[in-house]
Amino acid sequence: MGKLERGDIRWPGALYREALRVTLGASSDAALGFSNRRRTVVKLATVDRKQFLRTAALGVGTLALAPVAALLEGTQPTAAPARVGQTEIEQIHTAARVFAGWDHTYGGGLARETVLAQLRFSADLLEASYPARLRGPPHSAVGYLVHTCAFMAFGAWPATCTWITSACRLSNASA
Repeated sequence: MGKLERGDIRWPGALYREALRVTLGASSDAALGFSNRRRTVVKLATVDRKQFLRTAALGVGTLALAPVAALLEGTQPTAAPARVGQTEIEQIHTAARVFAGWDHTYGGGLARETVLAQLRFSADLLEASYPARLRGPPHSAVGYLVHTCAFMAFGAWPATCTWITSACRLSNASA
């Protein structure tokens, strides 16, 4: 009784509830202040769960992607700055390290498109002007990003060869 009074038990077993209704002269469990907060299980005779989940996922996916696709319409890649300095070079190195970490943790699939977009932007930086003392570091940083991209595309062997070749060329250009 103490647990009922303290509220530790909010829905006692069927026999306890019946005994309390008889003893206290209550007409229902609700009259005693009990409410069943537990979820009830509804059992259906035949449900093709796999088909239900496929249909639900397709419907939700279609609803969810339509607004996202609308957001992407008309977007343009970010333009590279006209002048590159040490900050941009460090950002390329940081991006390559982050992508390598993602690849090690999750695999290259999801992040591959992201690293390719970053690679396009970084390649545009090589066309920008930069101080003479920074002639090699931009090529080296982009080469490191290409190297990361190559290993993220490891499952697609021809692409990997192309990326590794590009990374070697950029490394030679930085020397």
